[in-house]
Amino acid sequence: MTSTHKSLTFIAYALPVGSTTLLLAPIAHLQGIYAKYFGVSLGVLAAIVLAGRIVDAAADLMVGFLSDRHAQKKGGRLPFVLAGGVLTVVAGYLLYTPPIQPGAIYFGVTFIGFYLAWTVFEIPHLATGNDIAKTSADKSFLFSARAVIAFLGTAVFYALPLLPMFETQEVTPETLRVSALVALAMMAPLLLAFYLSCKTAGGRSLRAGSARSVFSATAVRATVRSVRHNPPLALFLGAFVLITLGSGMWFGLIFLYINVFLNASDVFARIFLASSLVSIVSAPVWYWLLKRYEKKTTWLIAIGLMGVALLATGLLNPVFLPIGLLAAVPIVTKVALFGVNIVAPAMLSEIIDYSRLKHRVDVGGTYFGLFTLSTKVIMAVAFAAGLAIAGLFGFDPEAASQSASGEAGIRLAVSWIPAVMASIAVWVVVKYPLDAKKHAVIARRLDRLDRRAARDAMTQAGTAGAGTHPGAEDGAALSSPGGGR
Repeated sequence: MTSTHKSLTFIAYALPVGSTTLLLAPIAHLQGIYAKYFGVSLGVLAAIVLAGRIVDAAADLMVGFLSDRHAQKKGGRLPFVLAGGVLTVVAGYLLYTPPIQPGAIYFGVTFIGFYLAWTVFEIPHLATGNDIAKTSADKSFLFSARAVIAFLGTAVFYALPLLPMFETQEVTPETLRVSALVALAMMAPLLLAFYLSCKTAGGRSLRAGSARSVFSATAVRATVRSVRHNPPLALFLGAFVLITLGSGMWFGLIFLYINVFLNASDVFARIFLASSLVSIVSAPVWYWLLKRYEKKTTWLIAIGLMGVALLATGLLNPVFLPIGLLAAVPIVTKVALFGVNIVAPAMLSEIIDYSRLKHRVDVGGTYFGLFTLSTKVIMAVAFAAGLAIAGLFGFDPEAASQSASGEAGIRLAVSWIPAVMASIAVWVVVKYPLDAKKHAVIARRLDRLDRRAARDAMTQAGTAGAGTHPGAEDGAALSSPGGGR
C-alpha cells in the first residue's frame, strides 16, 4: 500500500465518526436542555443519566468480545460497524425528536437505546483502526484523522443554530431535531466510503493462534490476566479516568454555566462552533507534537493545557464578561481535549500490541471495550456528580439570579474540582513507560510472530491433508517457551 493510498484509507476509515459525533455533541448539554425547556428536575436527570450510562457500559466488554471473535473467525469487524452506524442515527433521531412533553420513561429508554447502538459502532470501529494501523506513525495519523472528523461533526452541530431558518441562535429542542435529520442523511454515504476503503485493508494475522484456542477457558483466563498484569494499561486508564471525570463535570455543566449563570445564551452556539473549528485547525500542531515529542509528552501538554483552561472557567464573572474572554476559555478547553482525544486511542493501540506480545492474546476489541466502558461510566458519574454538587449548593437553573451558595456550587463543580483532577492526571502520566522506540521493538517481534503463524498454518494444512490431526503442530509452535522473542 502506497503512502497516499494508506492516508486515504485512514481518512475513509474515520468518515462515519462525523455522523455519530454530530449526534453525540449535544449529549453533554441534553440535561440542561431538558431542565430548561421541559422543566425536568436536575435530580431526576442525574439519576436517569447515571443509570442509563451504567446499563449501557455493561454492554461494552460484550461488544468488544463479540467483535474480537468475529474478527478472528471471519477476518474483520465490518458488520458491527455498519449495523452500529445505522442503529445509532435511528436511535439518535428518536432521542432528539421527543413528544411535546417527554416523560422520564421516554427519555430513559431512548437515551439507553442511543448509547447501546453507538457502542455497537464505536468499539469495533476503534478496534478496526488498531487492526489496519501497524506502526506508531500509522497509529498517530489514523487516530489524528479520526479526531479531526469527530470535531468536524461537532462543528456541524454548533453551526446549525446560526442558520437563518432558526428564530434564535441558542441550542434548542428544534436544533436537536435538525441535527438528527442531518446525521441520518450523512451516515449512508460515509459508511459506504468506509466499507469500500476498509473491506480489503485487512485485520492482522492472529498473534495468539486460532479463534478456537483464543476463546478456550484457558485463553479467557489469559485475557483477564493480560488486563490485570499490564502496568502501561493501568497507568493509562488511571490517567484517563481522572481526565474524563474532570472534563465530564465541565461538559455536563458548561451549558448551564454559560446560559444561566453567566447569562450569555445568545452567544453559546457561536462560541462552541468557534471552539470546534479552532480545535480542528489545531490538528497539524498536535500531529507535529506527536512526531516531535511522541505520545506521552504530547498527552502531558494536552492535559496541562486542559487543567489551566478548567481553572480559568471558574474565574469568569457575569458582572464583567468580555466576549473575548468568554470565548477563550471554551476554545482552549476544547483544543486541549482535542489533543487528549488524538493521543489516547493511539496510546491504547500501542498498549494492545504490548499485551499481544506479552500474553499472546489478540483482544483489541476487548481493550477498546474497556476503554469505552471507562469513558461512559466515568462520564455518567461526572455528569451526575456535577449536577448533584451544583444542586446541593442551591444552584437553580430556572432562577434569574443565584445565591452566593449556588454560585460557589457551580464554580466548584465546573471548574475547581475538574482542575484538580487534571493536575493529578499529569502526575500519573509521567510514570507511563512506553515510547516509540519500545513500540518499534514490539512491532518487529509481532511481525515475526505473524510470519511464523503463517508458516505454521501452511504446515498444518499440509499435514492435515496427509491425515495428521489438525492443530497439533500449531499447538506445539504456540507452546514453544521462547517463541517470538
